[in-house]
Amino acid sequence: MHVPEIIEVKEHLEKLKIEKKLIAEWELPYEGILTRRSAAIYFFTPVAESSMEEITKELEIYPGFDFRENTEKKLSPLKYRVTFDKGFVLGRGYIGEEEAQKDHNYQRV
Repeated sequence: MHVPEIIEVKEHLEKLKIEKKLIAEWELPYEGILTRRSAAIYFFTPVAESSMEEITKELEIYPGFDFRENTEKKLSPLKYRVTFDKGFVLGRGYIGEEEAQKDHNYQRV
């Protein structure tokens, strides 16, 4: 599926891999069924742990950016998992964390 906001992140990850040499590998499982960035789960392994600060600065420009270590290894063997659903409410888009905590209908997707 052709989703510009997903392609934008993919291109950014590829730039971090090829041009900036911060990421060793990245992937986006089930890309063909995704319809929005907030539903995507990207995975990557940095070239070095010392690269993580620069990688997160690069990716936090996208709304809802969040990452954590990929401890489950069910969808990918890569080290970190990146999502863009922090503060995302289905039907409302991105709202602030403070508002999300007050909203009883808030669900992370």
